[in-house]
Amino acid sequence: MPPDRRLVSASPAASSSAPSPPTPSEETPLLLAAARTTDLENGVPRTSASASSSPPSSLPSSASKSPSRGNKDTSSTTTLFPRNQIMLLCYARMTEPIAFFSIFPFIAAMVARNGSLPSSDVGLYSGVIESVFSLVQTLVLMPWSRLADRIGRKPALVLSLCGTAVCPALFGLATSIPQMLAFRCLAGLFSASGLIIRTMIAEKTTTTTTTTTTTNTISPSSSSSEEGHHHHHHHHHHQQQQQQQALAFSWFAFAGNVGILLGPIVGGALAEPALQYPRFFGRSRFLAAYPYALPGFAVAAVSASAAIVALVYLEETLPPAKTRCKPAATTTTTTTNNHPTNHNDNDNDNHHRGADAAAAAAAAAGQEEAPQIDSSNDSSSTHHGNASAEVAVAEAEAAAAMTTWQLIKAPGVAAALWIYSHVMFLAFAFTAILPVALYTPVDIGGLGLSSVQISAYMAAQGASQALWLLLAFPLLQRRLGTRGVLYACALVYPLFFVGYILMNLLLRDGSGPAMAWFWIIGPLVALVGPGVSMAFTGVQLALNDAAPAVHLLGTLNAIALTCTGAIRSVVPGAATALYAVGVRNQIVWGHLAWLILLPIAMALFFCLKWLRSST
Repeated sequence: MPPDRRLVSASPAASSSAPSPPTPSEETPLLLAAARTTDLENGVPRTSASASSSPPSSLPSSASKSPSRGNKDTSSTTTLFPRNQIMLLCYARMTEPIAFFSIFPFIAAMVARNGSLPSSDVGLYSGVIESVFSLVQTLVLMPWSRLADRIGRKPALVLSLCGTAVCPALFGLATSIPQMLAFRCLAGLFSASGLIIRTMIAEKTTTTTTTTTTTNTISPSSSSSEEGHHHHHHHHHHQQQQQQQALAFSWFAFAGNVGILLGPIVGGALAEPALQYPRFFGRSRFLAAYPYALPGFAVAAVSASAAIVALVYLEETLPPAKTRCKPAATTTTTTTNNHPTNHNDNDNDNHHRGADAAAAAAAAAGQEEAPQIDSSNDSSSTHHGNASAEVAVAEAEAAAAMTTWQLIKAPGVAAALWIYSHVMFLAFAFTAILPVALYTPVDIGGLGLSSVQISAYMAAQGASQALWLLLAFPLLQRRLGTRGVLYACALVYPLFFVGYILMNLLLRDGSGPAMAWFWIIGPLVALVGPGVSMAFTGVQLALNDAAPAVHLLGTLNAIALTCTGAIRSVVPGAATALYAVGVRNQIVWGHLAWLILLPIAMALFFCLKWLRSST
């Protein structure tokens, strides 16, 4: 009678001796069942298994003739980088910063016109109108994440983009300060596209590899060799995932920077068109009555086009409900024909393997791959394996239903959120201080640049940042890992801030050697310093790695962006006020704000040790 062929898993930690329990860093795919099927879901091959009661099949003739020889048939399928989908998401990504920053060139003039306010009060109301956007966004990100989990990423994104299209147009038509506040709040209410796009990019680059191996052998050493092969394959697949995410989020960050660049250009170029371009718009009564409507309509058109493109061409990334509790990125199936010499030992071994898998299910359910369940040739051990599989699935489903607080307390999540918020704090503070420092006269602590020089400086810095994100980051992340890149950025951040202090001191000195050093340090600060922007992409990847499960990326990103919104609503105003106090009172020669940022930047290096080593 031909021997039975049953499905067993090849755990990386398994050997001929009793296996050790899998750790969260091990890549151990969940295998359930006795028959496998392969289907395509969103263009990604997935292997699923279900229990089968079909009779055992016979071995091929070649195998039966030489049972001592292991016959292997290994196939591997890996998805390619979803370039088109990532580019569509990056286009949609640009809309939110364009809408947010487009009002900056004309917000003060619009407040003065609509409120009939003196110049001394314009800054206060302008700051309030700019801040309410971030405050409302902070409050609605979590509900948006739940909505995206419920109805899907694509419908939620399209809805957010539609709101982003309507609100700028309404804001441009506002004729009073209360209307401006209301429409700005409405814009914040729909500003969830960045959250949803982050989640979709993470899910798009969480590729699936299907590997099928058929082995007919009686040699324990051959089985161990197969396990080593699968472990190597899984490790390679995990590295490929990280490289794809690094590239995708580099484009994501670049798209955000493009939006930040285009927003003020659109707002400044199209505001008050009847005055700026009287030859074309001088006779328009509508544009004379609503001088800020045209930039609002332009931003609305960009957002509407992104909504249409997303609706027509974008693919859904949220897994079906029945598979969300099994976030396996890799599925491996091995068909083995063994002749155990000790029936009882084999049964006992499978009993321990099933227990190990069930015990690790809750922890491993959040990893990119779930634990393996091993079945033996014996019908009793098969029963143990199937029972353990059912326990593992039940515990994985329980882990999938965790609350927001449970998610924050999950291993590595709180540390990733802290690092993310820390980097965003430094970024928002620097972004707020930079234009003021560039404009401030040299003798009181700034660089004393003209408007044209400030534009040229910021353009050069923006171009440098784009090159760091698109070219340097993927290479450095591949060589150093996400954690290594973050450590490098943490080392450079304090030097970056010190550079602005040194440039001012050298300009104050004004001597020949001082000016020579200025032209050495200045380009380094302007062109090399923006390399710290790689930390923005790095913390996003670290956040993705910390997610207990793929389907929880939306909720985790919502928590992170909620923290970001709270920081953005407070830090820029506080940073500029601190800089103004230092300059006005000449505290530390006007460098008070930079000196306060220095220890905060240094602390980032020490906080990074909390990140999980898997990043």
